[in-house]
Amino acid sequence: MLSSIRKKSNQSETALIQSIQEGDKKALEKLYRRYHHLVFGICLKFLKNKEDAKDAVTEICQKLAVEIKRTHIRSFKSWFYVLVRNHCYHMLKEKQRYKHISLENVKNHAHFMEYPRFEAPDNESCDDETLHRAVKELKPKQKECVIMFYVEKQSYQDIAEKTGYDVKQVKSHLQNGRRNLKKLLTRNREAEHEK
Repeated sequence: MLSSIRKKSNQSETALIQSIQEGDKKALEKLYRRYHHLVFGICLKFLKNKEDAKDAVTEICQKLAVEIKRTHIRSFKSWFYVLVRNHCYHMLKEKQRYKHISLENVKNHAHFMEYPRFEAPDNESCDDETLHRAVKELKPKQKECVIMFYVEKQSYQDIAEKTGYDVKQVKSHLQNGRRNLKKLLTRNREAEHEK
Protein backbone atom coordinates (compact mmCIF):
# COMPACT_ATOMS: atom_id res chain seq x y z
CA MET A 1 0.00 0.00 0.00
CA LEU A 2 2.76 2.46 1.02
CA SER A 3 4.74 1.76 -2.18
CA SER A 4 1.65 2.45 -4.31
CA ILE A 5 1.16 5.80 -2.52
CA ARG A 6 4.81 6.67 -3.17
CA LYS A 7 4.45 5.64 -6.80
CA LYS A 8 1.34 7.80 -7.19
CA SER A 9 3.14 10.78 -5.57
CA ASN A 10 6.16 10.34 -7.90
CA GLN A 11 3.88 10.07 -10.93
CA SER A 12 2.03 13.22 -9.99
CA GLU A 13 5.37 15.02 -9.48
CA THR A 14 6.53 13.84 -12.89
CA ALA A 15 3.29 15.11 -14.43
CA LEU A 16 3.67 18.46 -12.64
CA ILE A 17 7.29 18.82 -13.77
CA GLN A 18 6.28 18.07 -17.35
CA SER A 19 3.49 20.67 -17.14
CA ILE A 20 5.92 23.23 -15.71
CA GLN A 21 8.40 22.56 -18.51
CA GLU A 22 5.56 23.22 -20.93
CA GLY A 23 4.92 26.61 -19.26
CA ASP A 24 2.13 25.85 -16.78
CA LYS A 25 2.57 28.35 -13.92
CA LYS A 26 -0.18 26.79 -11.79
CA ALA A 27 1.69 23.48 -11.83
CA LEU A 28 4.80 25.30 -10.56
CA GLU A 29 2.79 26.84 -7.70
CA LYS A 30 1.28 23.46 -6.83
CA LEU A 31 4.66 21.70 -6.77
CA TYR A 32 6.29 24.49 -4.79
CA ARG A 33 3.47 24.54 -2.21
CA ARG A 34 4.16 20.87 -1.49
CA TYR A 35 7.72 21.61 -0.46
CA HIS A 36 7.50 25.19 0.80
CA HIS A 37 7.63 24.28 4.49
CA LEU A 38 10.54 21.89 3.93
CA VAL A 39 12.47 24.52 1.97
CA PHE A 40 12.04 27.00 4.82
CA GLY A 41 13.21 24.37 7.32
CA ILE A 42 16.32 23.54 5.29
CA CYS A 43 17.15 27.23 4.81
CA LEU A 44 16.70 27.93 8.51
CA LYS A 45 18.96 24.98 9.36
CA PHE A 46 21.75 26.28 7.09
CA LEU A 47 21.37 30.04 7.54
CA LYS A 48 20.43 30.11 11.26
CA ASN A 49 18.39 33.28 10.74
CA LYS A 50 14.65 33.53 10.12
CA GLU A 51 14.82 36.62 7.89
CA ASP A 52 17.63 35.19 5.76
CA ALA A 53 15.67 31.93 5.47
CA LYS A 54 12.57 33.83 4.28
CA ASP A 55 14.67 35.68 1.68
CA ALA A 56 16.20 32.41 0.56
CA VAL A 57 12.77 30.77 0.14
CA THR A 58 11.66 33.61 -2.15
CA GLU A 59 14.88 33.45 -4.18
CA ILE A 60 14.68 29.65 -4.45
CA CYS A 61 11.12 29.86 -5.76
CA GLN A 62 12.33 32.16 -8.55
CA LYS A 63 15.33 29.93 -9.21
CA LEU A 64 13.13 26.84 -9.33
CA ALA A 65 11.00 28.36 -12.09
CA VAL A 66 14.11 28.78 -14.26
CA GLU A 67 16.09 25.65 -13.36
CA ILE A 68 13.23 23.17 -13.65
CA LYS A 69 12.70 24.13 -17.30
CA ARG A 70 16.26 23.40 -18.33
CA THR A 71 17.04 20.32 -16.25
CA HIS A 72 16.23 16.67 -16.79
CA ILE A 73 15.05 15.53 -13.36
CA ARG A 74 14.95 11.90 -12.30
CA SER A 75 14.21 12.36 -8.62
CA PHE A 76 12.65 15.73 -7.85
CA LYS A 77 13.16 15.56 -4.07
CA SER A 78 16.89 14.86 -4.38
CA TRP A 79 17.38 17.42 -7.13
CA PHE A 80 15.40 20.08 -5.26
CA TYR A 81 17.27 19.44 -2.00
CA VAL A 82 20.59 19.98 -3.80
CA LEU A 83 19.22 23.19 -5.37
CA VAL A 84 18.14 24.50 -1.95
CA ARG A 85 21.36 23.45 -0.21
CA ASN A 86 23.55 25.03 -2.90
CA HIS A 87 21.57 28.26 -2.72
CA CYS A 88 22.10 28.38 1.05
CA TYR A 89 25.83 27.71 0.62
CA HIS A 90 25.98 30.54 -1.91
CA MET A 91 24.24 32.90 0.54
CA LEU A 92 26.64 31.92 3.33
CA LYS A 93 29.61 32.46 1.01
CA GLU A 94 28.31 35.92 0.05
CA LYS A 95 27.83 36.77 3.72
CA GLN A 96 31.46 35.79 4.42
CA ARG A 97 32.65 38.05 1.61
CA TYR A 98 30.71 40.98 3.04
CA LYS A 99 31.74 40.23 6.61
CA HIS A 100 35.09 41.84 5.93
CA ILE A 101 33.63 45.09 4.65
CA SER A 102 32.78 47.65 7.27
CA LEU A 103 31.82 51.29 7.19
CA GLU A 104 35.08 52.20 8.88
CA ASN A 105 36.91 50.36 6.12
CA VAL A 106 35.14 52.47 3.51
CA LYS A 107 35.36 55.78 5.38
CA ASN A 108 39.02 55.48 6.31
CA HIS A 109 40.38 54.77 2.85
CA ALA A 110 42.25 58.06 2.49
CA HIS A 111 43.58 56.99 -0.90
CA PHE A 112 40.09 56.30 -2.26
CA MET A 113 40.66 57.65 -5.77
CA GLU A 114 40.97 61.40 -6.20
CA TYR A 115 37.47 62.05 -4.87
CA PRO A 116 36.28 63.01 -1.38
CA ARG A 117 36.15 60.28 1.21
CA PHE A 118 32.96 58.27 1.63
CA GLU A 119 30.92 59.26 4.64
CA ALA A 120 27.72 57.93 6.07
CA PRO A 121 24.71 60.23 5.65
CA ASP A 122 24.88 63.21 8.02
CA ASN A 123 28.05 61.69 9.49
CA GLU A 124 25.91 59.17 11.38
CA SER A 125 27.34 55.77 11.94
CA CYS A 126 25.64 52.64 10.65
CA ASP A 127 26.21 49.02 11.42
CA ASP A 128 27.95 46.55 9.12
CA GLU A 129 24.67 44.70 8.41
CA THR A 130 23.10 47.91 7.05
CA LEU A 131 26.15 48.53 4.88
CA HIS A 132 26.09 44.89 3.73
CA ARG A 133 22.47 45.24 2.58
CA ALA A 134 23.25 48.52 0.80
CA VAL A 135 26.23 47.00 -1.04
CA LYS A 136 23.98 44.14 -2.23
CA GLU A 137 21.68 46.72 -3.84
CA LEU A 138 24.42 48.32 -5.95
CA LYS A 139 24.52 47.74 -9.70
CA PRO A 140 26.58 44.62 -10.52
CA LYS A 141 29.68 46.44 -11.87
CA GLN A 142 29.71 48.87 -8.95
CA LYS A 143 29.23 46.07 -6.42
CA GLU A 144 32.00 44.04 -8.04
CA CYS A 145 34.48 46.94 -7.95
CA VAL A 146 33.54 48.01 -4.39
CA ILE A 147 34.02 44.47 -3.08
CA MET A 148 37.30 43.96 -4.91
CA PHE A 149 38.64 47.35 -3.75
CA TYR A 150 37.48 47.39 -0.13
CA VAL A 151 37.07 43.74 0.82
CA GLU A 152 39.76 42.09 -1.25
CA LYS A 153 42.10 45.13 -1.05
CA GLN A 154 42.91 45.01 -4.76
CA SER A 155 44.41 47.93 -6.65
CA TYR A 156 42.74 49.69 -9.59
CA GLN A 157 45.11 47.87 -11.93
CA ASP A 158 44.36 44.44 -10.44
CA ILE A 159 40.63 45.07 -10.69
CA ALA A 160 41.00 46.22 -14.29
CA GLU A 161 42.95 43.10 -15.23
CA LYS A 162 40.49 40.72 -13.56
CA THR A 163 37.29 42.39 -14.79
CA GLY A 164 38.34 43.55 -18.25
CA TYR A 165 37.44 47.19 -17.45
CA ASP A 166 40.09 49.83 -17.98
CA VAL A 167 41.41 51.71 -14.93
CA LYS A 168 39.24 54.75 -15.74
CA GLN A 169 36.12 52.55 -15.73
CA VAL A 170 37.17 50.96 -12.43
CA LYS A 171 37.52 54.42 -10.85
CA SER A 172 34.15 55.42 -12.29
CA HIS A 173 32.40 52.30 -10.93
CA LEU A 174 33.97 52.92 -7.52
CA GLN A 175 32.96 56.59 -7.50
CA ASN A 176 29.39 55.78 -8.59
CA GLY A 177 29.23 52.87 -6.16
CA ARG A 178 30.30 55.08 -3.29
CA ARG A 179 27.77 57.78 -4.25
CA ASN A 180 24.98 55.18 -4.57
CA LEU A 181 25.94 53.60 -1.23
CA LYS A 182 25.46 56.99 0.39
CA LYS A 183 22.03 57.36 -1.25
CA LEU A 184 21.00 53.83 -0.24
CA LEU A 185 22.12 54.34 3.35
CA THR A 186 20.17 57.63 3.49
CA ARG A 187 17.07 55.97 2.06
CA ASN A 188 17.34 53.00 4.41
CA ARG A 189 17.86 55.27 7.41
CA GLU A 190 14.78 57.33 6.49
CA ALA A 191 12.74 54.15 6.05
CA GLU A 192 13.82 53.00 9.53
CA HIS A 193 12.74 56.32 11.08
CA GLU A 194 9.30 56.03 9.44
CA LYS A 195 8.63 52.64 11.06
